[in-house]
Amino acid sequence: LLLATAGSRNAQLSCYANFTYSVNGQVVNFSDTSWTQGGGTVTGWTWSFGDGTSGTGQYPIHTYNGPGPFYACLTITTSLGCVDSTCQMV
Repeated sequence: LLLATAGSRNAQLSCYANFTYSVNGQVVNFSDTSWTQGGGTVTGWTWSFGDGTSGTGQYPIHTYNGPGPFYACLTITTSLGCVDSTCQMV
């Protein structure tokens, strides 16, 4: 299940936050699959893991303290200032 929410987008510049994940017990490997359209590259990744903790980086690994599901979110920023977010139940 992949859900996207609109961020700061305009006709010339678009960015789209997206991620996949794999679960091994309480350890979740997150993988950014975001992309841009109209220029720029993704330069920042901020994660909210849905358990009150957060992280950064393109491929974080997070260990949950209990069973889910949790509502994890990714916010990306690009070199040209585009921002977008997406959330999924993990």
